[in-house]
Amino acid sequence: MASYEPFARKDVDRAAAFLVGFLVEPLDGASSRKLMALRTDIDDFHLNGREMYWLSGLKQGESTFSNAKFEKLLGVRSTFRGLNTIRRMAARYPSRPGP
Repeated sequence: MASYEPFARKDVDRAAAFLVGFLVEPLDGASSRKLMALRTDIDDFHLNGREMYWLSGLKQGESTFSNAKFEKLLGVRSTFRGLNTIRRMAARYPSRPGP
């Protein structure tokens, strides 16, 4: 997950915020379409299983999209974290081989 790249590098480099939402379960087709309908010139989204990637041209607090808006629109609980935080955690707690 920390190395997954859902957006072009040039878009990530220009973005003011890049967050990942962790979902309890993957979105169904109707919910996925509702989320993608929220795309704008400022905010873009990508789904990968139980992860929702949010790339914004504005800082998180300046965007019209928010975690609360996402949960209210889709009725799905989630938690969002910045990609830099996720990468630091992945480096600190690398995955271990199974039993």
